[in-house]
Amino acid sequence: MRVLAEESTASETARELGVHYTTVMDWVKLYKQDCEQSFPGSGNIRWSLLLN
Repeated sequence: MRVLAEESTASETARELGVHYTTVMDWVKLYKQDCEQSFPGSGNIRWSLLLN
């Protein structure tokens, strides 16, 4: 959410979370496509959205 709110860059967020920059960008893409429904339940990603 900080990336979307422009409070942090994807690179900064990736470093803080210990993930690759492209992972954060994938999360942002998913969120923009399906908002809250992108990550249902216990952090389970909807891969069908990412692969389309």
